[in-house]
Amino acid sequence: MAKFKNTLPIGDVEVPLLGRIIKAGETFDVQPEDAGRFACFEPVDKAAKDAVAAGLGDAGQPGGEPVTGPDDANTDGEADK
Repeated sequence: MAKFKNTLPIGDVEVPLLGRIIKAGETFDVQPEDAGRFACFEPVDKAAKDAVAAGLGDAGQPGGEPVTGPDDANTDGEADK
């Protein structure tokens, strides 16, 4: 497992990949193959730090695309409102 900590300034966040809400300041575990998807959280252990340093993206593949939500898709070239 790879350990991360929620240090996001927005506080508690829902993480659909984990199926739960991660509380502000909470340390949580993710599968090593998914660790690259959690680069926005603070890596706590070596597995998490290595995944972030390697730039692992979607499905843990080097150079893979980071996971984004529907609000991140901007196909019309206009800024989100």
